[in-house]
Amino acid sequence: MVTVAFAHLGVGGKSKSTLKDFIMVAREAVMCGVGAFAASAISDRLYFGFWTFPPYQWLHFNISQDLAVFYGQNRWDYYVTEGLPLLLTTYLPFAVIGLVTATGLSGRFDTRTANIRFQLAFTVLVMIATLSLISHKEVRFIYPLLPVLHVLLAPHISSFFELGSNPAHAVGGLSKPAKHTICIPYSWRRALLILLATTNVGICLYTSLVHQRGVISVMSYLREDYERLHLSMKGEALTEDNETFAAFLMPCHSTPWRSHLVYSNLHAWALTCEPPLDVPAGTPERANYRDEADRFFDDPVGFLKREVGNKHRPWPRYIVAFEGVTDLENVLREYIEDIMGGWTLKRNNEFFNSHWHDDSRRRGKVLVWEMAQAAEVGIKFIAKEAETLMPDTRSNNLLHPRTDLKYDDRDYSLEEEL
Repeated sequence: MVTVAFAHLGVGGKSKSTLKDFIMVAREAVMCGVGAFAASAISDRLYFGFWTFPPYQWLHFNISQDLAVFYGQNRWDYYVTEGLPLLLTTYLPFAVIGLVTATGLSGRFDTRTANIRFQLAFTVLVMIATLSLISHKEVRFIYPLLPVLHVLLAPHISSFFELGSNPAHAVGGLSKPAKHTICIPYSWRRALLILLATTNVGICLYTSLVHQRGVISVMSYLREDYERLHLSMKGEALTEDNETFAAFLMPCHSTPWRSHLVYSNLHAWALTCEPPLDVPAGTPERANYRDEADRFFDDPVGFLKREVGNKHRPWPRYIVAFEGVTDLENVLREYIEDIMGGWTLKRNNEFFNSHWHDDSRRRGKVLVWEMAQAAEVGIKFIAKEAETLMPDTRSNNLLHPRTDLKYDDRDYSLEEEL
């Protein structure tokens, strides 16, 4: 509301609004605002169990305590040089033209339309400038601006690709053609339209079906494997086994987590990246703070010794990690098989994740290793060998990889082989 009020100072023409209109808007804002605030306060009280004001907590966390920096820092120009290009892709040139013409109150539009466009452009610029003051920046923070940017760019992109139009009007936002303009043939513009549409469709398909699909595939695999091992056909638990099913040695928030691992008895844990809530800003302790994921990647063996194998971080059936972490598999195998003793580690499955990634700790395939006690592995091996001694019911011949061994027709049981 404040932003719109300031933006109103730059509009053109004579306003038809009266004092009565402003009083009505203020009255509605107060009545609706009080109702919304009361409903929010009551629902927060019921959920948290005490009175709190989440917007203030957000400001305290991100501004006063400056804890958002633990989730990444970016340059001051991030939203202009990276955020908007990622958000708009092929629409970017037309969005720039839309912002420029909207802030200049172009004569191409009538006064009412120009005023609306000016207020929308002013809102976009103020929000980007405000968010740029915060060290932690993400593209998703400016997602709400996308519909506004589409409104601003729509007239220009429509005019540019319209049959029989002068593209100079669309690009410049002019009401009259300039004296020196270059007319682009319609066939070229049509080819450009096809190229832009194809580019958008290609980006959509690649990011939806290919890029970082491994972190989703592995969750489906683990859920299905849990269902196979621990649930009946009706979805009921077969045993009361409280084993830890999986552990994720990945940077935090790498997988969809509980959106896939939906069973309450499926116990799993992952590396966390909780910020130091109780450490004051500007202290040496804050500067040297390392979260759980940092401590693991700094010293994998030391982390496994100190922080895994207790009631909070028990050893799991499956270990999940990215392939790109240098020599991680050898580190895990050496620690589990040699230092711990009595355990084996084998690669159970792998999933393609991405062709590239800006985080070196998230590069490569997603790997799944299975931990098992050495005695258990031996029993499985003997059981597998015993299965090869069972008669082939189709030919009454015995199956065995060694052809020089002869057996009679008696049945072989697992107990006899053991």
